[in-house]
Amino acid sequence: MRLVHDISLQQRQTLAITPELRQAIAILQMSTLELDEYLQQELEENPFLELRDEPEAEEVEDKIDEDIFEAEWLDYFQDRSDVGYTGPTEKDFDTRRFDNLVTRAPSLHEHLLFQANITLPEEDLVAAEFLIGCIDENGYLCVCTAEAAGSLGISEEQVERVLQAIQTFEPYGVGARNLPECLHIQLVMTGKNNPLVEVIVKNYLHDIGKGRMAKVAVRLGINVQDVQEMMDLIRTLDPKPGRRYGSNDDVRYLVPDIIVERIEGEYVVQVSDGKGPRLMVNKLYQNMLKQPGLFGSEAKKYLEDRFASALWVIRSIDNRRMTLYRVANCIVDIQKDFLERGVKYLKPLNLKQVADIVGV
Repeated sequence: MRLVHDISLQQRQTLAITPELRQAIAILQMSTLELDEYLQQELEENPFLELRDEPEAEEVEDKIDEDIFEAEWLDYFQDRSDVGYTGPTEKDFDTRRFDNLVTRAPSLHEHLLFQANITLPEEDLVAAEFLIGCIDENGYLCVCTAEAAGSLGISEEQVERVLQAIQTFEPYGVGARNLPECLHIQLVMTGKNNPLVEVIVKNYLHDIGKGRMAKVAVRLGINVQDVQEMMDLIRTLDPKPGRRYGSNDDVRYLVPDIIVERIEGEYVVQVSDGKGPRLMVNKLYQNMLKQPGLFGSEAKKYLEDRFASALWVIRSIDNRRMTLYRVANCIVDIQKDFLERGVKYLKPLNLKQVADIVGV
């Protein structure tokens, strides 16, 4: 038997998430309060960031170096062509302010009951309330359908039908009876399901958890790389979807991310940035960075990294504002009947539909 060494080239396309992109995604997901806290921390840690004084309404002096900022951005990130978005300014709207609201965060059961009341027919609501009451804090159903049918005095088929409706509610994966079903629901609802990952979720979760990718590959007749890709996909799912919601005792301050006002018969969307800090690049440090020989190579490298980070933070905030504005506009356009005529005219809508329309 001869051992042969061979060198071959293989071309693969992968998606690499850079630290900057990861940071931008995190900022996009932050609430207004979380964003304010994050920006305060960045102000303390990054010398290139400073507070921007908001000018009075009657002061319309020099524009805030928009062209300079654009040039700086293009210098550091040549592969980006969109240099940001400026939403409606305060002068375009009434200067009314909404006080921060103190409210209790909705529990998982309340969130599910709300969805049941606006989507299910009246004859299914009693069964839905019973089943939702039997969902634990992790999002799993703690009663079998036969037992539920006996308690409610209805057929098991009706209970199963109502349960299947609940399993389409957000957060995806709730109402499952076990982990494979929970992951299966998430794959279906997010459009990520395919025959291979379904087989792995149904039959090989234990092996995947133990890292036995080679064993799974042999059993399925595929290569280890394919198993790794399916494993990476499964890791994006949430095994305990109910944990995203707090208990009934959680109390938190809420600041709206979006304010929708009706002005002269038209709905106008305003992105609420709260009362948090407005950031700009510190010109003193920026000018010092441009002076040759002022810093050693290591110090200059550190300052260049912090400068690039400052630009990226400002850019990410603009992207967040733009995305919120576009998503809110899309929802308002679709749900005008609901806004004007009430909950009976609420149209079914999920995250994927909005993302497809907005293009994000």
